[in-house]
Amino acid sequence: EALLGVFGKKLARQLDRLCHIRASRLLFNSLWTKKLFEREYRVTGEVCYPGIDIEKIPSEPKRERMVVTASRHVPWKRIDLAFQVLKRLQEPLPTLVVTGKETEHTPFLKQLASNLGLSKHVHFSGHLTDNELHRTFSKSKAYVQTSIYEPFGLGPVEAQSFGTPAVVWGDAGTKETVLDGETGFQAEPYSVEDFSSKLSLLLSDDTMWEAMSRNAQIWATSFDWESHIDLLEDTLDEAKR
Repeated sequence: EALLGVFGKKLARQLDRLCHIRASRLLFNSLWTKKLFEREYRVTGEVCYPGIDIEKIPSEPKRERMVVTASRHVPWKRIDLAFQVLKRLQEPLPTLVVTGKETEHTPFLKQLASNLGLSKHVHFSGHLTDNELHRTFSKSKAYVQTSIYEPFGLGPVEAQSFGTPAVVWGDAGTKETVLDGETGFQAEPYSVEDFSSKLSLLLSDDTMWEAMSRNAQIWATSFDWESHIDLLEDTLDEAKR
């Protein structure tokens, strides 16, 4: 283990670079990821966005004053920043629903919410079935993604497919998931103050929200499985020849 600690990262990086250099064709999950590999490894390829395949359920007739985030409970997903955003909103605070299976990181998040005086406003839902998650999206006024340097992230796209505008950082792969000012907002990286002000707009301006909700549902259809699979099949067919 000590040897892996010293040499593991360097070896893994070299092996990763070798695999990419020798590949006949490369697909990346976002334009940001593609540019990252072009800069680091001097290789290029095509963007193949992940697809979403959601069996739509009827949206709730009235949205609740609720915000949702769907990320794994691990430190690098920075769910803690969502609490900092919530803390800066004006009263009455919305309920922040934190979905996902609990992990060893969850107690830290719960304690942080308590320390910030947010226990009554943060709901840890635990693992949700697909239908439960979709219903949560359809009841929420907004989706938030606060992870830093996220390569892509399906959460904002899935939420938008239910007409739920999203607020994300205007950086990395999440920048490609939301049309700024049309289907949600891209906050200044990594300003919690700007993020909270953008979310506050969504929660307070009903006319804006309704327009963004309609736009979000249309925009999400561009991340369809058919386009994803067509590009994969074309790549595999080329590899066979």
